[in-house]
Amino acid sequence: MGFAGNKYYDHGILKKYVIAFGNLFNDIGIERSDSSGTRVQSIPVPLSYAPKEKFIARLRQDPTLSRDVAIQLPRMGFELTSMIYAPTRKINTIQRNVKGSTTDPQKLVSQYAPVPYDLNFSLFVMVKNSSDATKIMEQILPFFTPEWTLAINTIPEIGRIDDTPIVLTAVTSEDVYEGDFDTRRTLIWTLEFVMKGNIYGPLTSTGIIKKVFIDFPVGSGEVKAGKWLPTGNVTPQMYTSTGRSERITLQPGLTAANTPTTNVATSVHYTTIQATDNFGFAIDFEHFDDGLKRNPVTGVDE
Repeated sequence: MGFAGNKYYDHGILKKYVIAFGNLFNDIGIERSDSSGTRVQSIPVPLSYAPKEKFIARLRQDPTLSRDVAIQLPRMGFELTSMIYAPTRKINTIQRNVKGSTTDPQKLVSQYAPVPYDLNFSLFVMVKNSSDATKIMEQILPFFTPEWTLAINTIPEIGRIDDTPIVLTAVTSEDVYEGDFDTRRTLIWTLEFVMKGNIYGPLTSTGIIKKVFIDFPVGSGEVKAGKWLPTGNVTPQMYTSTGRSERITLQPGLTAANTPTTNVATSVHYTTIQATDNFGFAIDFEHFDDGLKRNPVTGVDE
């Protein structure tokens, strides 16, 4: 069992956010030209999920990168550094997203409102010279003004797709050059982002009430226009002792041509109507003078 008695569930929300963020920068490359302006080299910039300190430590262990397995520059990396609750984006907790079940047409799937969190990401760009840095930065900065919005399929079970803003908050650079003139120089540009995400709770599957009966008890009165009109006070005790005189039935209404209807007589049987159908609400009125009462267990008037 999970927190507060809920069974374990996994929407993979954080994983989706990390992948979506990384996909923004996984197709960046640079071109190098000779003195005549002719392109001589096209270099894709690799991207990995790793902290900046990992690459800095690798450089300091082997500053000349003379090993067979060397870090090739330029390259990029990113990481999720922190998560902060965002109270200004919080909506009423009892609001729910509801949709018909994709596995059982006789059930509904619902989920309470999500909890908003700001996810802080750091993207760093490691290059050998300023020219490579500017070529990479100019492929990123124009698209954040200061935000870029992604459509992320957060909860596919209920068709939940969130427009998720990613805000660029800061850009800094540093030169990690250390040692003599033979030591390789490395420039690191760091871009800070805030992704305005949501964390979702478990999905709940419930049955569907397709037909509702409302019975009114017998009282003193008379029949007018085919309906029983009471003339005295009507109390719940009358139903127990004398049964029902008037019944209102409410059910979904859908014709054989799949068009909504409010007429019970023109509707297909209510049990064949699914929660995802575009149905209407059909209301039927009935009058009784037999003194019977509906048994809620058997569904029969007795």
